[in-house]
Amino acid sequence: MAYSSVLVVDDEPDNFDVIESLLSDRPYQLHYVSNGIDALESLDLFQPDVILLDVMMPGLDGIEVCARIKAMPDWHTVPIVIVTALTEKKDLARCMAAGADDFITKPINGIELRARVQSMLRIKQTYIDLEQQVQTRTAALQAKAERDRVLSIIATQICASFDFNEIVETTVQEVQQLFQCRAVAIWQLQSSIADHNSQVATVVAAAQDPTMAPLLKDRDQIHLSRVRLQAYQLEKGNDATVHFQDLMTDCPEKFPRTAHCQQLAVPILQNEKLWGFLSVINCQSSEHWPTEEQEFLKQLSTQLAIALQQAQAYHQLQTELNERRQTEVRLRESEQRYINLANAVPVGIFRTDANHQCLYVNQRWSQITGYSTRAAMGMGWLDYIHPDDQVKFQDEWQRFVNEQRPFQLEYRLRSDCHEDPWVFGQVVAEYDAQDQVVGYVGTVTDISALKRAEAQILHNALHDLLTNLPNRSLLTERLELAINRSKRVSSYRYAVLFLDLDQFKVINDSLGHLIGDRLLVQMAQNLKSYLRFSDFLARVGGDEFVILLEDLESLDAAVRMAEGILSSFEKPIAIDDYEIVITASIGIVLGSADYDHPSDLLRDADIAMYRAKSSGRSTYKIFGAEMHHQAINRLTLETDLRKALTQEEFRVYYQPVINLAKGRLVGFEALARWHHATRGWISPAEFIPVAEETGVIQQLSRWILRQACQQLLHWQRSFPEFAPLKMSVNLSAQELRKPTMVSEILQTLDEVGLEPHYLTLEITESMLIEDINQTIELLTELKRHHIQISIDDFGTGYSSLSYLHRLPADYLKIDRSFVGQMEKGNRNFQVVSTIVALSNQLGLDVVAEGVETQQQLRWLEQLGCEFGQGYWFAKPLPPQEIENQFFTKGLNPGLIEEERRSVINQSLVSHDQPRSGPCPSSSV
Repeated sequence: MAYSSVLVVDDEPDNFDVIESLLSDRPYQLHYVSNGIDALESLDLFQPDVILLDVMMPGLDGIEVCARIKAMPDWHTVPIVIVTALTEKKDLARCMAAGADDFITKPINGIELRARVQSMLRIKQTYIDLEQQVQTRTAALQAKAERDRVLSIIATQICASFDFNEIVETTVQEVQQLFQCRAVAIWQLQSSIADHNSQVATVVAAAQDPTMAPLLKDRDQIHLSRVRLQAYQLEKGNDATVHFQDLMTDCPEKFPRTAHCQQLAVPILQNEKLWGFLSVINCQSSEHWPTEEQEFLKQLSTQLAIALQQAQAYHQLQTELNERRQTEVRLRESEQRYINLANAVPVGIFRTDANHQCLYVNQRWSQITGYSTRAAMGMGWLDYIHPDDQVKFQDEWQRFVNEQRPFQLEYRLRSDCHEDPWVFGQVVAEYDAQDQVVGYVGTVTDISALKRAEAQILHNALHDLLTNLPNRSLLTERLELAINRSKRVSSYRYAVLFLDLDQFKVINDSLGHLIGDRLLVQMAQNLKSYLRFSDFLARVGGDEFVILLEDLESLDAAVRMAEGILSSFEKPIAIDDYEIVITASIGIVLGSADYDHPSDLLRDADIAMYRAKSSGRSTYKIFGAEMHHQAINRLTLETDLRKALTQEEFRVYYQPVINLAKGRLVGFEALARWHHATRGWISPAEFIPVAEETGVIQQLSRWILRQACQQLLHWQRSFPEFAPLKMSVNLSAQELRKPTMVSEILQTLDEVGLEPHYLTLEITESMLIEDINQTIELLTELKRHHIQISIDDFGTGYSSLSYLHRLPADYLKIDRSFVGQMEKGNRNFQVVSTIVALSNQLGLDVVAEGVETQQQLRWLEQLGCEFGQGYWFAKPLPPQEIENQFFTKGLNPGLIEEERRSVINQSLVSHDQPRSGPCPSSSV
C-alpha cells in the first residue's frame, strides 16, 4: 500500500520522537528536519503530503517558512499544520495569515494529532482529485477549442476563398496537426469507371505525419465496393461515419485491416449526393474514435460540402462572369471600333434624344465646335446653331419633319474657342418599335475651308491680286449701280476718272518688274488717300486705275480731284535705293442718264485718257463727243489695217538714193503704201503709228523686207549696167527687240537669193536709247553677216556721242526737218554741217533726206554730203515707174548732171500722185 509522506520540522528532536510515537500505527512515512532552511531544501527530496511545522525555531521561524512554502508554485497546495505552544489569538492569526491550514497546540494530544493529519491528507487528496478533474476538463475544453479553432479557420477560409483545392489542403493540414494522427486524406469518387462492381476513389488532398514515411500521395487511388457503398448509404445515410477499410474491395498493405490501424471516414456531399470522403488514419491507437471527434469530422464534412457547393457555384459564376466579360469585351471592342471609326471619319457625328439633348458626340465634332464631350452633354443640339442661321435652320428643320425627308443644310455653328465654323449638316430620325421618334443621328462636315476658299475665290475674282484693289469685274458692278441710280434719281451725279501711268514700261525695263510692282502698290495706297467714303477705286490693267466718284455736286469736284492727284505725282517715291518720279494721264467722264452700260463709261474715260497722253502727259482731259468719233475712226483703221495684210492692199514704193557728187543712182529706200478698198490711199503718217501700237508692224515689216529684196534682185539681173544697187529697209522697234531678228533676216535673204551686203537696215536714233548695249550686240551680229546699218533721222532723237563711236553703223541720215529749213548761216545749216563733219571723222557716209530744191542740193554738195534722196530727185514710186523713169528711158549711170536733172524734172511733172508734204522714212 502507499504511504503518505509526513515532514516534521522542529528544532527539538524530542518533539519528533513524540510525534513519531503517536503516528507509528498509521501508514505514514515520517521525515525530520531541525530548521526552516533544511525544510525548504528537502521538499523535492521528501515530497511531503503534509507538513508539521514548529513556530519557534532559530533562524527562520515557522511562520516565515510557512509563507515561503505557500509562495512556491509546486508546493503551495501542501497542507501545513502549525505545532506551537502559542495560544494568543494574534499569534494564531499570524500563522493563518502566513498560509497555515491548521494548528495543534503543545503539548501534543495524540488523538488530535492523528485527526488533524488524517484530515489534512483527506483535504490533500480531495484537492488532487479536483485538480485532475480540472485538468481533464481543461484538456477537453482545449481540445474543443482546438476543434472550434480548426472549424473557424476552415469557415473563415470558405468565406474568404472560393478555391476548393486550397480549402481542402488547409483542412487536411489542420486536422492532421489537431489529431497528431498518421494521415488525413480527402477522397473524391470518380464517376467514370469501367468496373461495375467497384468505384474508384482518388486522393485530392492529404496531410501526413512528417516524422514517418509517407503513407499517401496525390492522385492515389483505391477501389470501393459499390455494394458496400449502397448498403452504407441505405443503412446509415450519407451523414454517418464509417471505417474506410470496410468499404474497400481489397485492403492495400498501407491500410492493414487491424485493430491498431483505424481509418475513420465521414462522407462529403454535393447537392445531397455522395461526392467523396474525409478520412483520418491512426495506426497507433486501438481506442475507438470519441464521439466529439466524430462530430467534429461531420462538421468538417458539412463545411467541406458548403465549400464544394460554394466552389461549384463560384466556378459556375466565374464561367458566367467570364462569358459575360467576354461578351462585354466584345461589346466594348465593338463599341471601341465604332468609336474609332466615328473618330476616324473626317466628319462630326452626334446623337440626341427626341428633345434634341446630346447623347453622344465624336472627337471630330468636338474639334469642329471647340466644345468638349462633357460640355456637349450639358446642352441641346440646337443651342449650337449660329444665331444668324437660326431662321433658315428652323425652316429647313420644319420641312424635314413635315415631309419626312433627310435634313441637309449648310449653316454655321457657335464655337467655344475659335471662329464660328461653317458645316454641312445631315440628320436622320431614329424610331422605336412603335414608329415613334426616339432621337436623331446627324453628321456635320466642316466646310469652313471651302467657304473661305469660295470667299477667297470671289475676292480674287473681284480684286486685283497685287494691290488688293477691286478689279474690272467689281468696278463694272459698281458702275451698273451708279448708272441705274442716275436713271432713278435726277439729282444724282457721278464721274469716272481713268488714270494711266506715263511710261511705266520704262520703269519695268530699267528697274525690273519687282520694283514696278511695288510702285503700283504704292500708287494704289496714294490714290486711296484721295477717296471719300462713297468713292470707289479699282485697278483695271497693268498701270491703269479707275476712280468712281459718286454724289458729286458738279464736275468741278472731279476736276479738283484729278488736279490733286496729278500734283501728288510730282513728289518722288522712294523704293529701296531709288527715288522714282512718274507722271500720269487722266481721262474724266461725267456720268449721265444717257449711259446704259459700264463699258461705255470706261470706253469714253479711256478715250479721254489717251487724249491726255497725246497732249503731252501729266494732264487730264474731259471726254467730249468728238473724242468718241475719233476713237471710232481709230478702231476702224485698226480693223482695216489687219484686213489689209490678208487682202493684199499694201504696196511697196521705192525712193531713189543718189550719189550727189557723181549724180549716180546707187540704191533705193523701200517704203510702204496702203491703198484702201474704199478710202483710197491712206497716208503712212496715219497708219504706221497704229501698226506699231497693234503689233501689225512686225508682219508688215517682214513682208516689205521680202518684197524689197526680191525687187532689188530682179533689177540687178534685169539692169546689170546699174549695178551695184542697194536696198534700204527700215527696222521697227519691235523687230529690234526680237531675239530671232537676225536669223529671220538671214533666212529671208537666203530664200530670196540676195547677197547680204546689198541690204541696208535703217534704225531710228530714238530706238538706240532703249537698250544701247543689246542694240550694239544685234547690230554687230548683222555686220558680221555683211549687212549694212544706217542711223535714220539723226539729230532728232536723244543722240549720245559717247555711244555713237561704238555703233557698227555705215551711214547717218540727216532728218528732212533740218534739210528742208536750211538757210545759209542759220541754225539748221550749222546742224547739217556738224553732222557731215562728225560723219567724216567717224568714217561714216551721210545721206540727206528731203532734198526738194536745187539750192538745198548745192549746199549739201558744198558741205560734202555724199548721198541724198527727196522730191528733187524723185518721190517714192512703184516698181514699174522706177523702171520707166530710171532704167528704160535712157537715163544711164554716165549722164551729165544737166541731163539727169532734166529727166528728173520731167518725172516729177508727169507723176500722177501729188506731193503731200514730207513722207515719213520709217520702216514702212
